[in-house]
Amino acid sequence: MKMIKLNKLEDFVTAEKAEKAEEIYLNADKIISVRQFSNFSEIDFEYLNGWNSWKVQEIVEEIQEQLRGEDNAC
Repeated sequence: MKMIKLNKLEDFVTAEKAEKAEEIYLNADKIISVRQFSNFSEIDFEYLNGWNSWKVQEIVEEIQEQLRGEDNAC
């Protein structure tokens, strides 16, 4: 199981990079999709008997680097 580190946004409109984000670790095998918006990404992942969606600070390229292991924080 490979874990990636993400910064989950509570309020993606006013959150800044260093503040108001919760550091989380997510099992990479559970990721369904990632969508890039202008200043954040939205990640869909398997959760219990369904799926969930979070807004995160990382851009798609940063998430891809972690998935490939180039910048693995764990």
